[in-house]
Amino acid sequence: MKFFLLFFLVLIVSQPAFAGIVRVEKDGSGDFSTIQDAVDAAASGDTVLIGPGRFDEGQMVTTPGWTDYVRVLVELEELTLIGSGGQSTIIGPEAPYDFSQGRNKGIEAGPWWGNQRLVVRDIGFENLGFAIRTHPTPEVYVSNCRFAGNYNSIFGAEGGVSRIENCIFENMALDGYHLLFYNSGNVEVSKCDFIMERNPFWVKVAIKSQGTISGLVEDCTFYDGKYGLSLVVQSSFQINRCRFVGQEMVGLAADGGSTFEMQDCRFEDQAIAFYFWNLGEALIERTVITDVREAAFRFNEGGGNFTVRESVLARGPQYTVAQYFPCYTGEEEFAHIDMRNNDWGTTDPDSIEAWISTCSFIVDYEPFEGQETPVEEESLGGFRSMFR
Repeated sequence: MKFFLLFFLVLIVSQPAFAGIVRVEKDGSGDFSTIQDAVDAAASGDTVLIGPGRFDEGQMVTTPGWTDYVRVLVELEELTLIGSGGQSTIIGPEAPYDFSQGRNKGIEAGPWWGNQRLVVRDIGFENLGFAIRTHPTPEVYVSNCRFAGNYNSIFGAEGGVSRIENCIFENMALDGYHLLFYNSGNVEVSKCDFIMERNPFWVKVAIKSQGTISGLVEDCTFYDGKYGLSLVVQSSFQINRCRFVGQEMVGLAADGGSTFEMQDCRFEDQAIAFYFWNLGEALIERTVITDVREAAFRFNEGGGNFTVRESVLARGPQYTVAQYFPCYTGEEEFAHIDMRNNDWGTTDPDSIEAWISTCSFIVDYEPFEGQETPVEEESLGGFRSMFR
């Protein structure tokens, strides 16, 4: 009998501790009425459940690099924050963001603070300098959240993992970025809507990535703004089933040796659908481009391997493919751009040749197609529901 009792006690002690739940309610009915107090009282691995209301309480935080007002500082190794909905639980002030507010933050986390894993769900972030900032980045998982009126919605840098799913990003403040990544390890963005406005005075970008080792963007929509997706300094991305609509300048820009593969996407009503400067490598398949105001593709310096196939290519006022500068001046070998097996809108090679203006590249377009290619059609009607 003593043996079985001892065995039972050892079994209980050896079991992992269950994660705790800490509740935040503005009316005082929870464990705490502010998010920071709840986070300070939580243990690593706990979940903080946040009720309805606007939470703008915070503290001044100072590091060797900056001093800013922070609503939620996460110093626990692991933490989960769950609100009651992107329209119901709001972190941030009511007043619209402007530069006089500084780069104030919604959530600050990451290994610098001891945080290694952060989960954020069902919360709205409004009018913030940075809604969620991690530098360096731990494992970050953000889902079913709403971001509105922020200068930067999510910022991640120096390695780590960022997973962002089923979120809506809208009404960007000034000339910021919804998602901004520097030297990140792995980034995945899926089933998100990026809704901006055209503004000739501000450079609004949905996603900018510099030096991301591995990135994935799929099933997302990009509306208006200056740029949809910008890949710089050797970023590497896979892009699937996305729609780019109404960018004032460029749908997708890639430079600095960046590489990407794209399948089953649509580009509508941009000045330029694709812009490349010193591109590393690109493969575009089964993609439709319509209504460009300058050209479908604009090339500047650099070569690399570039292939487009089974796609529909729009023509601007003059050109489908255009190179602006610089041009080769010596004995360099001309790079080839493989654009065979696409729909150019004509089967006349003279017309296609007239729609190509390059001085450092040779565009291969034969054999060409003169009919619609097998590209998936999607409805333009409406935005996705906030909660799926």
